[in-house]
Amino acid sequence: MLKKWIFSLVLMMATAFAAAFDWQSPQLNSRLWKVSKSGAPDSYLLGTYHLGARDSQLPEHLKHILANSDVLMTEVMMAGATEESRADMKAVLQQMTNHTDKQTLSDKIGRKRVERLAQRLRKEGGGSLSVRQLDRFEPWATILLEISIRPKGLSMETGVDKLLQKEALRRNIALDGLERYTDLPAAFRALPLARIEELLDFNDVHRDQSEALSRKLFQLYYSRNYPELVALSADSSAYSVGLPQESIDFWQHWMEQELLEKRNRRWLPKLLEQLPKKRLLVAVGFGHLADESGLIAQLRRHGYTVTAIEE
Repeated sequence: MLKKWIFSLVLMMATAFAAAFDWQSPQLNSRLWKVSKSGAPDSYLLGTYHLGARDSQLPEHLKHILANSDVLMTEVMMAGATEESRADMKAVLQQMTNHTDKQTLSDKIGRKRVERLAQRLRKEGGGSLSVRQLDRFEPWATILLEISIRPKGLSMETGVDKLLQKEALRRNIALDGLERYTDLPAAFRALPLARIEELLDFNDVHRDQSEALSRKLFQLYYSRNYPELVALSADSSAYSVGLPQESIDFWQHWMEQELLEKRNRRWLPKLLEQLPKKRLLVAVGFGHLADESGLIAQLRRHGYTVTAIEE
C-alpha cells in the first residue's frame, strides 16, 4: 500500500499550477503529439491524466502506437518492474519514516492533526494506518499520504499511464522512466513545517474541494475538452476557498517550480539521448506539455518537429 502512495504523488502534477505558468504557449489543442527529426525514428508524446474510471480502457489508436514503439517511457518506472525500481521504492519508504530523532509525528505537528489524517485515510480509501503507525512518518511524508486519497470510483490502476504500462508488459515492449523514485521526495522534504500543517488543516476542512477539482479535471481530460482543461489548470483558485491568497500563491509557485519546471528540465537529457536511436512513446502528465519549460517547447528548441495529432 505504501508503494502506491509514493507513485500517487505524480497526481499532483495535474491538480494545481502557478498563475505565472504559461499555459497558452504552446497552444495545447491535443494530448497526443508526433515527434520527428531528420535521421531519427518517429516518436510520440502523450499528455496523460493519472486517474481513470473503473472501466477505463486504452483506445485502439494508442495501442497501435504502443505496438509500433521500441520503448514506453513514463515519468517513473512501473512500480516493481525491475530490481532497481524495487530498491528505489524501499529507499523512499525509508526516507518517509523518521530514523534521526526521538520525536514522533504527533510531537512535530500535533496529535490532533495525526488523528484526523488517520481518519481521512481510513474513511476515504487512502489506506488504514493507526496513529501509532503514522507517528513513524516525517511531516513532509504526510503530503504524500494525503495525495493517496482519491475520489471514489477513480483509480491510478486505470489511469492512462498504468494502462499503457500493463499493455507494454503484455506485448513485451521495454519500459523505462524519465526519473527514479528516489528523485521524487526532494521537493517535499524542503517544505516548511508551517506550510505542511496549513495544508493538512485545509484538507481536513475542505476535502470536498480537492475531490471536486480531481473529478472536474478527469471529466475535461476524458471528454477531450483541452481548452477548458488548460483554463482550469491555469487557475484552480475556485477550489482553494478557505486558504489565504498568500498561501495559494506559495503552493502554486512551489508546484510550478518543483513539480513541473525542474522535472521537465531534468528529463530532457534522457529524451535527447534516446530519441535519435529508438521509437519512443513518452507518456507524462498533461501539465508537462505546457509552458516554455514543457517538453514540447524544449524538444522544438533542439530541432525536433512536434506536431499535434487529432484523435
